[in-house]
Amino acid sequence: MRRYLLAALLFFLLLSPVFGQVHNTVELGSPVYKILDNAVQRGILPILPSARPYSKLQVLSYLYEMKEMRNKLTPRELVILDSYIEKYSVQVQPSWKNASVGGQGNFGSIALGFYSDGEFRLNVNAPSNWYMHTAFFANLKGDISSWLSFNTAFGVTGDRVTADFTYGTNIDGATISGTPPYAEGALQGGTYTLGSLGVYAPYHFTKQWNGYHLTLSKHITAEVSDELSGAFTFMDEINTSFFNNNLIFRVANVRREWGQGDGSLTLSGTARPFEGVEEHIRFAKWINLSFCFGSLGNWFTDSAINNDDDDDDDVSEQKMLTIQTLEFFPLKWLYFSFTSEVIWGKRFEIGYMNPLILSLYYQNNHGDFDNIGISATAAGIIPFAGKVY
Repeated sequence: MRRYLLAALLFFLLLSPVFGQVHNTVELGSPVYKILDNAVQRGILPILPSARPYSKLQVLSYLYEMKEMRNKLTPRELVILDSYIEKYSVQVQPSWKNASVGGQGNFGSIALGFYSDGEFRLNVNAPSNWYMHTAFFANLKGDISSWLSFNTAFGVTGDRVTADFTYGTNIDGATISGTPPYAEGALQGGTYTLGSLGVYAPYHFTKQWNGYHLTLSKHITAEVSDELSGAFTFMDEINTSFFNNNLIFRVANVRREWGQGDGSLTLSGTARPFEGVEEHIRFAKWINLSFCFGSLGNWFTDSAINNDDDDDDDVSEQKMLTIQTLEFFPLKWLYFSFTSEVIWGKRFEIGYMNPLILSLYYQNNHGDFDNIGISATAAGIIPFAGKVY
């Protein structure tokens, strides 16, 4: 019986039509988010849910909503809008050809391929301050059905990150290399010398690899190093959507951004991806709940990284994150939200995994001492001016 079930599953995976991975997410760096934000600020779109990334199908629905207001768009904006609608519409339509993109092979509902990316930065005023990141991935993505999509990629990186990638600062003639600008006593007087600045503006650097670096001299290290080093990296997502995107489940290791505006204090898009489980429930047009819990990774103590001892206390350094946001959209131009977030030790806390339980109440009832945060947001659209929050 098991053999028949396995054969049926393989037949389904290999021969079912491709739906273009429409439930997979659109990366936060995509220009389409700028288009949506601009449309919101001009009143073309209502204020959108703050939890990102959106799925391809969500993005497409917002673009079609924009097209219904085409009288508010310029001819050039219409051309750009139509190009993005065409891009995502092609991926939505079932077709045997959708997976054959960029030289990837098409295996029914599965696309298998390889890709790479990289970045190089150089401070021309200080040539020794250069940064390099390269990555090579094997990628598998596809659809199990019209309501479930998946995408996974495993790769290796080659990096060179100097300790003064942001501030290799010369203050009053004394070089303080690698001192972050927020460190105690780092900015007590003095002036900056342009020639010793790093390759990134303050607070703009975010690492592109998972876990630790492997170097020839230090072997495993959690520090940045000016010698060439390598690391493993991966991303994955399994997405489902029901009832016209009003109920979304996602298990993913992707970058997330929760909150209004750039650089949200709740969860910024520049933060490292983390493996998490998400639920998004649109109870009605005027109310939405977003929930996520996941692992922030294995943050061991220095002794564990350097293999000095096997201290059991290292386990306590591993943390989990739970974040839940309840949003209200009473009017097209008005928005309110309440957010609860908690960072807690890695243990089996069912209450922190329930989207309908407020983390603050759960902590108080069980007597734990976790790091709890509560916030509220209000936002509104001022016609012809923009969005305030």
